[in-house]
Amino acid sequence: MRIGELRRQLRAKKETRELDYKETLDVRSKEHQAGLAKDVAAMANTVGGVIIVGVRDKTWEPLGVSSQIEAQLNPEDLDNKLSEYIDPRAEFDVSGFSQRGKRFVAIEVPKSANAPHMMKKEGNFPGPTKGRTLSAFPRGAIFVRHGAKSAPATRRDMERIFGERLEAERRGWMEGVRRVSEAPVGSEVLVQQQLGVRVTSDPNAPEVRAVLDTSRISTVDEELTAAVKLWNTDQEALLSEHQLYRFYATRDNLSLDSERAGFMLRSSLAHYLPGCYWASRLDAQFLKHVLSDVVDAAAHPADRESLKIIFLVGGEFARAHLSNVAASSGHVGAKNLATSLKASYRKAFKDRLHTLTHQESTKIRFRFGNKDTVVGITAALAKKAAAQQLATRIANELATGAARDMNKAALKRLDIGIYARDIKGKSR
Repeated sequence: MRIGELRRQLRAKKETRELDYKETLDVRSKEHQAGLAKDVAAMANTVGGVIIVGVRDKTWEPLGVSSQIEAQLNPEDLDNKLSEYIDPRAEFDVSGFSQRGKRFVAIEVPKSANAPHMMKKEGNFPGPTKGRTLSAFPRGAIFVRHGAKSAPATRRDMERIFGERLEAERRGWMEGVRRVSEAPVGSEVLVQQQLGVRVTSDPNAPEVRAVLDTSRISTVDEELTAAVKLWNTDQEALLSEHQLYRFYATRDNLSLDSERAGFMLRSSLAHYLPGCYWASRLDAQFLKHVLSDVVDAAAHPADRESLKIIFLVGGEFARAHLSNVAASSGHVGAKNLATSLKASYRKAFKDRLHTLTHQESTKIRFRFGNKDTVVGITAALAKKAAAQQLATRIANELATGAARDMNKAALKRLDIGIYARDIKGKSR
């Protein structure tokens, strides 16, 4: 959304189905996380909208936000936190803007083509009374915007959501029919049958989806071998987040050829996880092939991690892909990031690397057990071996599900800082 339109929304002095105000937003607060997740999911399930942070509730007085709050509201941290609540994850973008000397933050949520988005865990948070827990929503709740409120979906809402999805599928079918009818004489038409799924006791019935059997696997390298074999028979059988963090933590023990490293990169980008290490293990041509596939795939739109790697690769390859995403992507977060990166893709490599590692803050935060640690990103990356050990330790923590939000963002920045230099020159 253009700055002028955001400023106009700020002057609206009322909330609507597509506009919500928040006085402040503390990303460390479970109550604020749950409330934001509900509003983002509701907007994605309805017609989209924008949430502006820095406006007093009910009076609509524009207060603005502090530089500290604005720094906390970065896209990656919010994406990590909201994806803990929303299934499937909802697309959104975050941008700051000024009005009369005050700073505000806008969270833009496009209407989702993948609705309904539901809450995959309870929105619990500590209550005002010690020992008491409150909940913003139960697990499985689906929210939509009713006027200026995010409210549970009614039967009519669900009929609308599924009706819109069916209509989108119908348009896809009709587009296929149009292409066939307009194909030149002599063209060959390939028809693929989509098999339905049913439960049966027939031992001869074909399996719909293969499953990785790890009962006879004793090492991570053997597990990766089996996972790649499965993927070769089913291109949707990518690794889970838990597997990816475990493989990342044991990356020095893996035998990586192009096929294996490419599979790891595809899996990581599908989950919006760090990908620079896997990218660094690929030759230039294969790396660009994988990145092009990810960016062009309709089922997996360009996300921040793939765009960052493209930006680091540089050259005409980066210019072409960033320009294409900036001009045509229907995903506001990818579109805005591509536009931003495109403006500086001609910079020297060290400047591109600095742009990404210092994009959100000069410091990184991570947690081991109950202890939070804050270090400068430059200091953390000063010694490669020490930085690699830190990344491994953080990945091990993430593989157990510990301190997920903070550590996930820290690992992404470390991964870029440590391994991006090994991507240098792959634009040629």
